[in-house]
Amino acid sequence: MNAVPADIVLIIAERLDVKSMLKLKEANRRLYAVISEYERSISAARIASFTTMPPGAILSSEIFLRRRLPNSSFKMALELEKRELRVHDILKDPMYIGLAFPPSLGGLTNAEQDHLHTLLKRAMSQCDDIADIAANIPQLLITSRYYGNPNLATTSQENGVSWRHDDPYTNYFARSFQRAYIRHLPTQDITMLYYLVSIMGEGFGDDYGSLNHGSSSSSDAVLGERVVIFEEALLRHGSWFAWAHIFGDMAWSEMANHIMEVGLSELRSYESGQVGVRSSLKSTIVCRCKELYQCGDDVELVIHETVRRLIKGDDSDE
Repeated sequence: MNAVPADIVLIIAERLDVKSMLKLKEANRRLYAVISEYERSISAARIASFTTMPPGAILSSEIFLRRRLPNSSFKMALELEKRELRVHDILKDPMYIGLAFPPSLGGLTNAEQDHLHTLLKRAMSQCDDIADIAANIPQLLITSRYYGNPNLATTSQENGVSWRHDDPYTNYFARSFQRAYIRHLPTQDITMLYYLVSIMGEGFGDDYGSLNHGSSSSSDAVLGERVVIFEEALLRHGSWFAWAHIFGDMAWSEMANHIMEVGLSELRSYESGQVGVRSSLKSTIVCRCKELYQCGDDVELVIHETVRRLIKGDDSDE
């Protein structure tokens, strides 16, 4: 490979997945030097091929840890490849998505399933974009000590509301920017984001209910509360949380449960009227969809019907 011109090396590198490209980089000193020199351009070309463009830096997806990964870097491109594989798994899960017979859409043809898959993939990518906004807020210092210590996020009685500003599971510094991102989404994008969150929330409810066998009204109340928390965690943390919850081993599941506990603590603080608690990202989506569709509390029915028409056509009788 020492005789191969640098421009040919770059063409080859840009066509490889990141893992293969990094192996090529380590093959010898010359390849290491050439590929390292053009890291930004190689990474930018690979990043441009993904579903949505990241909002700057992004967050890594590790157990009990999210590090800031700089834009146009090999680390960013590698993370995006990891997410793409995880999103593929999530969207194929029959409990949480069910492409063949999704909620409100009835049975779908293969072509309709492909269409829905493409739109849901974009919506899941936008959940990741919402989460990644936290990597681009100067005030937000992401430190590993919060991720692994469940007590830091549930001691609001001791520290007032300060824990919410420091805890990366809530990312309070990013919340206003995340809301602005949601409100500026095109109508179809926010519609599909609402649909994704609602059907995955329904899937979570079915899964949680089957595991806990609850049938009393109190159990129903707990289930409803858990669904709200799950949907909010999906919006705040994207595929990192969703994959951990659905497919993760014991360590990943522990992390996902910790995220849910943080969400529960915040939800109960909000419901009790505690000063300084901010409204959820899901409420931002609901309010924006009500504005766009000029509807009221039937907004979820309106969204599901809109998606049905989008996937099956206006003339569908399903």
